[in-house]
Amino acid sequence: GVEGKCESECALIEKFVNLTFRSFDPRSCTIQPKTKRIPLETTIDDLKMLCQIWFNVDKTRQQLFYSVEMEDFSPPLPLQGGDETLKELGIIMDAEIQVHTG
Repeated sequence: GVEGKCESECALIEKFVNLTFRSFDPRSCTIQPKTKRIPLETTIDDLKMLCQIWFNVDKTRQQLFYSVEMEDFSPPLPLQGGDETLKELGIIMDAEIQVHTG
């Protein structure tokens, strides 16, 4: 029935988040931000690999930050570590991942 279809689709939707990736690296900050559907099981290391491909910034130089549009204008949070998944970190739909370089 219709209910079963919705349940499986909703479960599928919850396994992904739409994230916008934006580079603040001086050499790639002119590249348009990219919005992608990313599985919640993706690790920080995986994100760095994607950003290396999209923005041509070596993953060893990347510092990723996580930003959500909040009313309190809270600053972006650094994404530390490597093998934590987006799900474990509590990354939510429509957040922005900022690529800075160290």
